[in-house]
Amino acid sequence: MSIAALVIALSLLVDNAIVVAESVQAGLNAGMPGDQAAKQAVGGLALPLPAANGTTLAAFIPMQLAVGNVGDFTRAIPTVIMLTLSVSYFYAVTVTPFLAARFLRAKKKKHNRPTRKRLTGFLCHLSTRYPVMVSIGTLLLLVMSGIGAGFIEAILPPG
Repeated sequence: MSIAALVIALSLLVDNAIVVAESVQAGLNAGMPGDQAAKQAVGGLALPLPAANGTTLAAFIPMQLAVGNVGDFTRAIPTVIMLTLSVSYFYAVTVTPFLAARFLRAKKKKHNRPTRKRLTGFLCHLSTRYPVMVSIGTLLLLVMSGIGAGFIEAILPPG
């Protein structure tokens, strides 16, 4: 079961570092020196990162507190994930800003808009210009997905 915990933890491990590195990169792109961008990134993320980690950790508390055979079987998952997230946070606020400030460089601005931003702008325009139609379309998609879910066969474990 600890292998499953490691697979889950691996995906969570880099999240904090990515957020901090992107924040440092944004500061560098705004023209700040590397050390100032790193300080601003850590200062700005001092509360959001622990809050995000806390919600993830809270989701695994019931598994940690389980008793009996189930608890014995699943206890490795929350233990590994809680340790990994704690180390990840510590690494993200100490090592990542140093490395990001040292090795990242400001990116040159591009004048063309990427497809994602054009699509986002179009969808924003569409939803503000035709809010009733977008709401009806959203409700139709919700109803269709509910109807479609009825065609999925439920496979339950033997009980």
